[in-house]
Amino acid sequence: MAQREESLLDRITTNPGILSGKPIIRGTRMPVWVVIEMIEFGQTNEEIIEDFPFLTSEDVEAVHLFMELIPGSTEVRKLQ
Repeated sequence: MAQREESLLDRITTNPGILSGKPIIRGTRMPVWVVIEMIEFGQTNEEIIEDFPFLTSEDVEAVHLFMELIPGSTEVRKLQ
């Protein structure tokens, strides 16, 4: 995996004390599944950042990469 991809994926983390350990955007309590749903509904990166200004373009890119590389990531919401 390229260094850029590793750096992006470092933006997604889990913490057993936050959302029962489900993936979140590092430094926030923003569930990855929320961003995945927004992407699946066709929202652009800019629209997502407009709705959640504490997210960066790199955060949203990280979710795109997560969706691409992690099998079942688009099903993460159903694991709640």
